[in-house]
Amino acid sequence: MPRLASRRHSSSRSLLVACVVAAGTLAHPTAQQPLKVLASNNVRPVLEMLHQDLERQLHTSITLGIDTSSALRARINAGEAFDVAVLIPEAVAALTSAGHLAPGAVEIVRSEIGVALRGSAPAAAIRTDDDLRALLTRATAIAYLKDGASRAPIGRMLEHFGVPTSPPTVTLFDESRIPESVETLGADVVILRTNQLELVRGATVIRALPPEWQGYVHIQAAVSARTSQHAASEALISALQTPRAKSLFYANDQENQ
Repeated sequence: MPRLASRRHSSSRSLLVACVVAAGTLAHPTAQQPLKVLASNNVRPVLEMLHQDLERQLHTSITLGIDTSSALRARINAGEAFDVAVLIPEAVAALTSAGHLAPGAVEIVRSEIGVALRGSAPAAAIRTDDDLRALLTRATAIAYLKDGASRAPIGRMLEHFGVPTSPPTVTLFDESRIPESVETLGADVVILRTNQLELVRGATVIRALPPEWQGYVHIQAAVSARTSQHAASEALISALQTPRAKSLFYANDQENQ
């Protein structure tokens, strides 16, 4: 009898432990995985400003992976897991065709391209082809980013005006060197997205190029084809189109349509 009582006591205790564990699991469910967003450098400032607001709004933590669209495209093709991608249209189209992104990408923002000129004296506006041609052909050193969506339209513009697109006339540089592109790299003319121009030290900013040479840099957002958090991913993309987001993009010299 003592052995039987002992067995019953042990069985009851195991049942009690199991119930406690089950109750604890119900009271504290498994935490949701962070929402992972891979985004172009183009939208870094606004995403960083919205980061905490988005987490509160979506009731989840958000991990940001910021890089050039080309680098992020390579990472996704290599198998990196993510929930939302915010990239240039060319990368979005290729990743959708490859099955990494769900169809239905949404345009989030576009940026214009402008120039910064060495020195602090007021500079004339660039309104016509002739204005732009004169500026570029007089320059002895032109600099622009070696990676990013603006490189292709800038290259086409220089070729049209007969400006060499290789050293010593042109210097290609990393985004981290934007502030020193005039002072250290020695550029007379720096061509960048308009929301980057204010970062250039020792230069006068001319906001935008003539419309016919305005190579807009578009950014789209799309949901991963393999995300387990589809609703939250869609909600994040919607949040990037709210009046609050639009005002921040506008303050960053970008258009959110």
